[in-house]
Amino acid sequence: MHFILPTHTLRCLSIEIETLWGYPGNPEASEFHPQDYPQLTHLEIVNPPRHSSSIDLDWEGISKLPSLEYLALGYLWGYDHCYLFNVMDEILRRCPKLRALIIMSRDRDFSSALESEPVLGNPRLVFFPSMDWSDSHTGHQKNITREGENLWDRAERFRSEQEKGGSVCQNLFCYISPSFYPLK
Repeated sequence: MHFILPTHTLRCLSIEIETLWGYPGNPEASEFHPQDYPQLTHLEIVNPPRHSSSIDLDWEGISKLPSLEYLALGYLWGYDHCYLFNVMDEILRRCPKLRALIIMSRDRDFSSALESEPVLGNPRLVFFPSMDWSDSHTGHQKNITREGENLWDRAERFRSEQEKGGSVCQNLFCYISPSFYPLK
């Protein structure tokens, strides 16, 4: 695939898939080829396709990216993204270099479904029940410019706390509070 900007030097990419490839038409256009992203270490997929989407994300290609250390999946909602549990498990299995798979959702249905999934036991899975760093343009800009604690730093801090003896489930749901789910 030909890109306007050279992708072979990218190290960090935060993008909505539709923005990167447009809407489906050519299936090869939506594939992640390792030669196109050889230095990509941080990939954030904002709002991955829902299970009923016409866009089919190349999860296998993502798992083959040679330098990928952090993968974030954000704006996961309800049961439309629960198909990702198997995808997450497979990515963690296939990507030994992946330091953290970060998932972000503030939806109760998604969080409840996640509680019973085996992937939750993987120490490289980091769940944030908030998306405050990307809810506003300012927060997203801080992530990109690396001012303050960004998504990647926050995930690494979370993993360090886990390694010191906290369990995934214990740390995972301590972040959830009623303030994340306004009652209306």
